[in-house]
Amino acid sequence: MMFFPTINLRDEADNADWWRGNIRPDDWTLWWRNYTAFNVRLAALAQEGGVEWYSLGTEMASTHAFPDQWRHLAAEVRRVFKGKLVYSVNFESHDSFTFGDCLDVIGMNTYDPIAKYDEYPSPDQIRDAWWWIVYKARTLQARFHKPVMITEVGYPSVAHAHVGPWDFRTGKPLDLDLQNLLLKGAFGVLRYWTDGDAVFYYLYGENLNEKPVGGPRDRSYAVWGKPAEATLRHYFHEPIWEGHIPPRAEDIHEAVVQTLVSWHRKLRDYEDAELPPWVVDWEAAHPGDAAEALAITRKEPAPARRIPKGMER
Repeated sequence: MMFFPTINLRDEADNADWWRGNIRPDDWTLWWRNYTAFNVRLAALAQEGGVEWYSLGTEMASTHAFPDQWRHLAAEVRRVFKGKLVYSVNFESHDSFTFGDCLDVIGMNTYDPIAKYDEYPSPDQIRDAWWWIVYKARTLQARFHKPVMITEVGYPSVAHAHVGPWDFRTGKPLDLDLQNLLLKGAFGVLRYWTDGDAVFYYLYGENLNEKPVGGPRDRSYAVWGKPAEATLRHYFHEPIWEGHIPPRAEDIHEAVVQTLVSWHRKLRDYEDAELPPWVVDWEAAHPGDAAEALAITRKEPAPARRIPKGMER
């Protein structure tokens, strides 16, 4: 069991530009003091309740610029909580995440777009996208030498849920079958991710604007009364992690190299691309990985000109 406090902003349900990932308080020093006190109090409650994991935060990309404050927060929470500490990295902010050293487990929230230019994803596209998510998990594992769990996987039951799985505000029409297809594809991959520490589904029942939740007319992440409910029950019934299998070195290596390849493709293709600091540091420390990644990209056709920012499609 995990205690997972989450910062939600006032009017977040109606404002897609305003959320915890881009908070900018006027006084960061005061914010960190208050956020630390907030977590220490809740972590003490988690300890009283015998909780296994405590989450220090989730999807808070704008705070990644303060890794030492995260380390201080973790140290303060450890004074009152004796279980494992987690932080959840959002799907598009792995490269700015640098404080995995102060955690016991690294969490990932997996709302990566799938076939975002297609009206409907194929099973193969869903499978390939989820193996890429596994690569990202294994790359985090390699960078920080810590186990990784998926703290959120979920899809609303709406049309185009594969394009923006994070969008709980969407007014798109109901599509129960797409939700089920996406979950089957995700779990079809994750059941083979035996080096993962856990997978949590998000969210069994929440809608910020309407109650009750669930049933065949509901468009939220909730699965009850929908085809996805049977899929979720079947998946979580399987004894996947009881015999936890450590990752093979070659699997970790493949994941890291493919992650480096993805960055060198961006550098090759886009005018505004630059390698994140962790990639520069990794390639300096592992020149063989860098050479392997560059050899792969050199075999691929390069664009006639690099694509300007905002003109990706």
